Amino acid sequence: MSSQKRIIKYQLNEAFKALAVFWGILLLVDVLGFIGNIYYNNMWTFGIHASTKISIVGGNTVAIFIFFIVYCYTRYYEDFPIAICLSVTRGDYFKSVVLENIIVSFFVALIEGILLKIEPYVISAAGSTPLQDFSIFNTKTDSLIYIVLVMFIAFFINVSFWTLVAALNYKFGYRFWIAISALFVLFIFMLNSGTLNFLDTIFSKRWLFFGVLTVACNVASYYITLNTNVKHRVG
Repeated sequence: MSSQKRIIKYQLNEAFKALAVFWGILLLVDVLGFIGNIYYNNMWTFGIHASTKISIVGGNTVAIFIFFIVYCYTRYYEDFPIAICLSVTRGDYFKSVVLENIIVSFFVALIEGILLKIEPYVISAAGSTPLQDFSIFNTKTDSLIYIVLVMFIAFFINVSFWTLVAALNYKFGYRFWIAISALFVLFIFMLNSGTLNFLDTIFSKRWLFFGVLTVACNVASYYITLNTNVKHRVG
């Protein structure tokens, strides 16, 4: 088995272990959320509430996005040094990262999609009204395939962005956050001054924008990875 195949196998094994623990905890929280909301007549704050409608599973997205942040940082602070020790080139390592990102995004979207399709029956059986319109898809009218595809795209965009953040943070350490803070202050200033009004036009074509952003994030992450040395301590 080549070194690249070994690191891909290792990364996927670690990813699926993390996913098993993550979904085990999240499903437990979802069950408690169902019980809590039903017991308190939908007055509990867990999940998503829209008037009298409720979705517990819809609230999973916050936890999922947090999981992706941790997952992306783990790829660089733990798996990257291992890959280099196995004589995997930086280019091949990044290819394995993209492959893993695609697989993980798909499985998370698949599980969340199945839960979203099942949830309305459970909520209705409990005497409550399920929330099924999530703007970009509707669990009542849209098929499972469509819902999974939309969430897969959204999750892959998210994980691509955080892969870039993790790569930059790994390479530059605390200096990265100093630069981010400065850019954030500049962004707020430009937003308040009206300089960034063109963003309205860009976001009106959000899928095109996010597609370009995803490609840009992955290309940038690739070149950063090619020029990053392994750190023996957290930077």
